[in-house]
Amino acid sequence: MSTAASNVSAVTSDPRVPFPAVTEGTACRTRPARWFPKRYGEDSIERHQAVNACKRCPLAEQCLLWALANPELTEHGIWAATTPTKRTYLRQALQARLGTDWVAVVAARRRARTQASTERRWDTRVRPAVPLTAANPPAPVPSEPRHWEPVTPEQAARNRETLLAALRERPAA
Repeated sequence: MSTAASNVSAVTSDPRVPFPAVTEGTACRTRPARWFPKRYGEDSIERHQAVNACKRCPLAEQCLLWALANPELTEHGIWAATTPTKRTYLRQALQARLGTDWVAVVAARRRARTQASTERRWDTRVRPAVPLTAANPPAPVPSEPRHWEPVTPEQAARNRETLLAALRERPAA
């Protein structure tokens, strides 16, 4: 073993942020030379093509998080439609907003979101059977948290009437 080889330390990725699981042939996997050119300018055609392909990729969010969490491994090339300069700026913004260990904060939030999603998916609690009709459509499920307005007295009266009507129709146990 040479002296130079013994001085080289292996760079490993941050275990809190796994590399995106690629299940299909993404553009960066099928044509890696476009994402890691020997030299490209800010206005080069190759750079624009790589950035545009990344923007359409379904793994872009996961890829960006991995690239931001592993600066030593992503010093060059296009990762999740970002250049090295843009990634440096994003890391600095995350550090200013979430603290020096921003990776731990983001990883904990992702785990909590994944766990909550899994719990909702496997929630087996029995829900009351209310017939769905034109007068009683299914409630919309919000895709993201929204700001809710306070309930007005008119809405409270309608809610009360609906509840009482449902209780009257319910057979005694």
